[in-house]
Amino acid sequence: MANNGDTRELKVLLVDDEAGVRSILKDICQRLLGVRVLEAQDGREALGLFREQNPDIVVTDIRMPSMDGVTLLKRLKEQDPMVPIILITGYPSIDVAIRGMKEGASDFLTKPFQVEEVKVVLEKALRERKLLQENRELREEVHRKRALERLNEDLHRKLRELSALYTFGETVSTFPLSREPIIQSLVESAREVIHSKRLSFYIPNEDCTSFRVVAQSPDGRDRFGALARRSREEEVLLQVIRSKRPVRVQGLHVAGSFLHAEGEEEGPQLAVPLLIKGEVLGILHASGKITGGDFDRQDLLFLSELTKRASLGLENQYLYESLFEVLMSTLRSLVSTIEAKDPYTKEHSQQVTEFSILLARQMECPPDQVDTLRLAAQLHDLGKVGVRDSILLKPSRLTEEEFHQIRMHPVIGERILNPLGFLAEEKKLIRHHHERWDGKGYPDGLRGEEIPFLARILTVADAFDAMISDRPYRRGMGFEEAYREIVRCSGTQFDPRVVEAFREAFHKWLDRRSEGGSLSGDKTAAAPLTSEGITEVG
Repeated sequence: MANNGDTRELKVLLVDDEAGVRSILKDICQRLLGVRVLEAQDGREALGLFREQNPDIVVTDIRMPSMDGVTLLKRLKEQDPMVPIILITGYPSIDVAIRGMKEGASDFLTKPFQVEEVKVVLEKALRERKLLQENRELREEVHRKRALERLNEDLHRKLRELSALYTFGETVSTFPLSREPIIQSLVESAREVIHSKRLSFYIPNEDCTSFRVVAQSPDGRDRFGALARRSREEEVLLQVIRSKRPVRVQGLHVAGSFLHAEGEEEGPQLAVPLLIKGEVLGILHASGKITGGDFDRQDLLFLSELTKRASLGLENQYLYESLFEVLMSTLRSLVSTIEAKDPYTKEHSQQVTEFSILLARQMECPPDQVDTLRLAAQLHDLGKVGVRDSILLKPSRLTEEEFHQIRMHPVIGERILNPLGFLAEEKKLIRHHHERWDGKGYPDGLRGEEIPFLARILTVADAFDAMISDRPYRRGMGFEEAYREIVRCSGTQFDPRVVEAFREAFHKWLDRRSEGGSLSGDKTAAAPLTSEGITEVG
């Protein structure tokens, strides 16, 4: 790596009490950046090496014995305020970031390391080092006022870059997250720093000769989703597709090729590809500078860093979605296996899901709550995989011991999902979908508002489908009778607000059923409840 005009060898000090972590970072630094690496296993050793060797960059873990990374940061800044210091953390949080930034941290690295991320962060730190050194020199030469103002602008820009990259990193690290928010955040973060008149993200169509806009800055002149038709802009995008490299336009020239644009005012352009596994997923395109002039190398470097981070985020997102779908398919298969054993509960989970969503939308729940409820409803009886078939399929009344085992299926369902480490909200719904408003439900006897809101919706949907479904020990109730039973139990078994929504949703459900056919078969005949009441069905 170039040393930005400094004739001595660049040095990086790595501070971590884990030798394996230091070894990984040392290998990355030497192989990709060509710098000399110094190592220290704790803060005290790092202070001694810092005084003796005067490193250009310090990379330190936050969690270390005897002296943590933030304390070391403070001590090093007292010795040299200009040295860039990067903090390593395995537990990223806004509190850690704020504390580190207050003490002067330049950036953060999160375990486990991504090679490209380490390279980007260290390159930024070296540029920061150069800027800070120049700033110190220029302050000593007060007569060079114009240069000092220019450098101050660079520093302000650096702060904007750090802020934009940090904000964008927070967006990318949010899971689960669809592609659209990541791309929209990419466009907004880019425009905030490079001050482009128009910023758009284009995705090439299958033939890679035409493009469509999927995100753009608020004042973009193209309609969302429209094809890019400006001849000059299209040529820039096509060149990015062919070369898989950024293209910067100054005046009327693109990489030495003269481009004609009749009757059109020519402005600067900058196009950077977003690559995943070496293929162009999309192109971040900027045209025109609000401040006038051309896009410079700093603009290019910033957009390149931004798209690299977006690429890593999207790649992780695609992997997450693939693993998540495989896992959900496995869990749904378990539920289907349970229902296949018992013809009386066939498609029960699907019908409970449909009615839960209908109730949630009737209560104007936001989309994220609807998604949570959808997944929980699909898996709400997952715990029955741990109940013996002889109990599930018993055609006569259950004994007290057998009924106790049935009551354990919400707890078993939660336990099955616990090792996954996510689906926290869904697990609550699965555990509590047999709780009662009056506190007489199971497994925890929660009462009223103690019961998770979405679980109260799931309870009503589950009870309604259970009542209208045939069971080994009784025939299903008619729709109207089941409706009246839900309403009768408002304030005892069910949340009154949910029952009020059920009254409206029930009629919509009947209309949908009359238009599209029965979801549960013909239920014109009524069947009596068991002596335990509807609390025990489902």
